[in-house]
Amino acid sequence: MKRKMFGIVTVVALALLVVGIRASRPVPKVLAATCSNALLSGYYGAYSFGSVGQSGWDQVAVFFFDGVGSWNNDAWQMDGGNLGSGSANGSYSLGVSTNGGCQGTISFSGGSIRIVTASSGAEVYALQTSTGDNFIQVLKKQ
Repeated sequence: MKRKMFGIVTVVALALLVVGIRASRPVPKVLAATCSNALLSGYYGAYSFGSVGQSGWDQVAVFFFDGVGSWNNDAWQMDGGNLGSGSANGSYSLGVSTNGGCQGTISFSGGSIRIVTASSGAEVYALQTSTGDNFIQVLKKQ
């Protein structure tokens, strides 16, 4: 009887140990399910700085992403000391990066910008990749 009781107590103790270890382990976030064009949706305030060609270039803008792959913006910029305004539009695509993050491309007439997202799409960091241009852009969801 003692031997049977010891066996039952041992099995129960081991089961509780396994359940306790499993419950204490953090569950990794799965980003692949949330990294799609739908991650970018709505209005984003943005600022940029760098150079376009040989001149300095700074910009403030409001971007709109439709959640399915299209965007547009209205912007003010200083280009080589000259103030200007304008608008642009194009497409974008997002996908899971090799480290599990969310990255993609914003495309427009004449080039593209590489992007990464943060804070579940509330922030976007961009790097201009056209030849001769060098600027950084930060977008924050409004």
